[in-house]
Amino acid sequence: EVIASLGFATMIPDYIGFGESKQYLHPYYNAELTAASVINGIKATKEFMLNEGIIDNKQLFLLGYSEGGYATLAAQKEIETNLNWTITGSAAGSGGYNLKQVTQEVVMNATYESPNYLGYIIHSYNKTNDWGNPLTSYFNEPYATRIPTLFDGSKGHVDINDGLDDDLNTLLNESFLEGLRNDEKNQFTDEMEKNSVHSWIPKFPLRMYHGTEDQIVPFNDSQLTYDNLLEMGGNVTFTPLVGKTHSTGLEEMLLYVTPWFISLKE
Repeated sequence: EVIASLGFATMIPDYIGFGESKQYLHPYYNAELTAASVINGIKATKEFMLNEGIIDNKQLFLLGYSEGGYATLAAQKEIETNLNWTITGSAAGSGGYNLKQVTQEVVMNATYESPNYLGYIIHSYNKTNDWGNPLTSYFNEPYATRIPTLFDGSKGHVDINDGLDDDLNTLLNESFLEGLRNDEKNQFTDEMEKNSVHSWIPKFPLRMYHGTEDQIVPFNDSQLTYDNLLEMGGNVTFTPLVGKTHSTGLEEMLLYVTPWFISLKE
């Protein structure tokens, strides 16, 4: 609403697993399918604008927060790698980019206040990739049995968190959890590495943001991703949102992004 009110044609991607495809489990943190949702949405928007006689000045802005921050980097990487499009400006906030590093940092703690995120990525990877592993390979009971109904699309994150446990030793299968903590190579960690978006060279302007007090996605992930992208020669800046948590960072981020986008708008 904020961006559209400033005169930008605004498209919100309909991720797989929501809207018209709600019968499927959302492929959470899957780079290829996430980027495809964004890019297909942009193509559909351009087609709609053409059919409706709406002027398209050919500028393209990307903006996302949390999973949307990840989606922004995944889409930008795909656009720059395989499409002859120009991105005017791209802004990503508080996403998970190096997924293996993020997960390992989370599980090093005894508790995690939003276990729904762990449940989501584990269940999604197992189902999206047709691994067919019993959920007891990842979760202790009764959570292994609960997972499919918790993520059937009928519940929000509060209800999902209530159905899980923030004590990781209680929630997760002991051998699986120890494997994550000890950085063991396995099917799940390989998939996280495959879908990470922390190691490439952004050609078009990318600005990253992250709350320093983020309790859901560790601040360190954005810092290390920025350091890596910059060292590789990427066109990237990073603004720490001092004192902001995962829930309070978005508003602060928009205070930076909005004037920047306006300054680039033709």
